[in-house]
Amino acid sequence: MFAAFLVPHILAGLTAISSGALVMVSRKGTERRAGTAHFWAITVLTATEAGLTAIRVPAAAGGGCLRIPAQLRVPSPSGALADLGQPVQPSEVTQHAER
Repeated sequence: MFAAFLVPHILAGLTAISSGALVMVSRKGTERRAGTAHFWAITVLTATEAGLTAIRVPAAAGGGCLRIPAQLRVPSPSGALADLGQPVQPSEVTQHAER
């Protein structure tokens, strides 16, 4: 399953690099086909990257794709790390305000 996304991802990446280079060295007005190829290659790269991420991230993170990484967690008023989006207990807010 992973290779089903990886092979098109690699081919699209090579196409994006070569067509992008061709667009950069082409004269204005003559780069339409290379520009279109570059656009579609980047679109395929994005789609296959999403598939690769959906396959790999849940296994590596130990959870779903939408799990919040530790870098995005914020300290709660009690000093413990809390996930963003988790409700804060009113008692925690009151204790923090009294300090």
